[in-house]
Amino acid sequence: MPWLNSVSWWVFAIAGAVFAGATNVFIKAGMGGVNSDLATAARTTLAVPIVWLIAIFAAPKLSEIAHWSARNWLFITFSALASGLSWLCMYKSISLAGITKTLPIDKSSIAFGVILAVIFLRERPNWQYIVATLLVLTALAVTLIPEKKADVSPTLTTQTQNHK
Repeated sequence: MPWLNSVSWWVFAIAGAVFAGATNVFIKAGMGGVNSDLATAARTTLAVPIVWLIAIFAAPKLSEIAHWSARNWLFITFSALASGLSWLCMYKSISLAGITKTLPIDKSSIAFGVILAVIFLRERPNWQYIVATLLVLTALAVTLIPEKKADVSPTLTTQTQNHK
């Protein structure tokens, strides 16, 4: 998709953060009555095969997976999709702007996850989590302030050379 090359790095960083935040909401929505280790393993089989080994030892019964509901599978699938989109956006942003610009924005997924949990899962965070979420969003805003480029005026350069 050629149009992707014209999109700024921060768009990918924010999109990646939103997808990462959604990942947490989707996995929680799909967890009703499901072992979290098995759900995580199902979601990340291709990316992290070792999680299956941990899940097999941590889960009471591996056969439990056969009894998961369509809802469990639906939201685990949504979580996997959000994870993949998050990774694609983050890696694209990193390739365009580097890690030091991308990762602080990536961590704003914490705030997006909290906001999505409040909206879709009806969670009610206490005041400390609300303040923390607002601080994360403030940090996101600070990282998006355009950088000032150093102004090297010819007059200053000439004056400096004349005093040598």
